[in-house]
Amino acid sequence: MILGAPNVVSATKPAREGSKHTRSLCAKLRVSAQPIRLQWERRSDSVALECFANVQRCMDRDGGSIQYGWLLWEWPHVYIEAEFHSVWRDADGVLHEVTSSPEGAVEILFLPDDSRRYEGKHIDNVRLAIRDDLLVHNYIRLAELRTRVLTRGERAYQHGAVNIPAVEILPILEHMDIVRRMLLNNQRASDVCACGSGRKYKRCHGVLKIPEDGSG
Repeated sequence: MILGAPNVVSATKPAREGSKHTRSLCAKLRVSAQPIRLQWERRSDSVALECFANVQRCMDRDGGSIQYGWLLWEWPHVYIEAEFHSVWRDADGVLHEVTSSPEGAVEILFLPDDSRRYEGKHIDNVRLAIRDDLLVHNYIRLAELRTRVLTRGERAYQHGAVNIPAVEILPILEHMDIVRRMLLNNQRASDVCACGSGRKYKRCHGVLKIPEDGSG
């Protein structure tokens, strides 16, 4: 089965600067810098999701340097997450967002992080639940498990479409789809499971064991 990189859920948007959830996520990342808002700058040679290559092209053409950090996204009332990212620092020290978002966001919340570097290996998003609900916690665990499967072994250095055995990934994706649909409908774990069984989620898919190591 061929799968691409995991997408940010369509319900997400740039996190709110200064909110308690944003502060908690920054603390989890152990970054002392403050998040800053940047506007996306349209460039003809920019490729969506390829921030490191996009910044390198800017450096080759106009000098400057790369600034590593995190894009901060929020799914309101569900969870907040940080996506490893880079922006271009021009010769005058001004930061520029030169990578378009597949969600069409024109503004981002970027957290500079000088302690980390990109060395070709995939770095998973860091997620934090906003509300205490089994659906939210399971969605985060499933997202983490999906990444572990997609990046197991040499896959961690592969980009674009990745060949994954269906037996490894389909159960995860199917469960994620059920949870995602329920979250988009503002449902809770006590509501009827979206799989169609007629049982409450917490007594249906909610009782399925989610492997912790990505081996299942």
